[in-house]
Amino acid sequence: MSGHPKRLQKLGEDQSHLLKTLFKTNIVLRKELKREDCERVMQKYEILHGLSWKKIKKHDS
Repeated sequence: MSGHPKRLQKLGEDQSHLLKTLFKTNIVLRKELKREDCERVMQKYEILHGLSWKKIKKHDS
């Protein structure tokens, strides 16, 4: 551990709404997102560019 606190990435309301819309099937079926799914939407939607794929995956849970 480096002793430095992790920088929090907080989702904006627009980001949260977009992710819920994009992954509503995964959420309903409780199907875990894959890294490729997260990276694909990060590239496609500029609003998600600042997020890590892990943050997007965690949002689904």
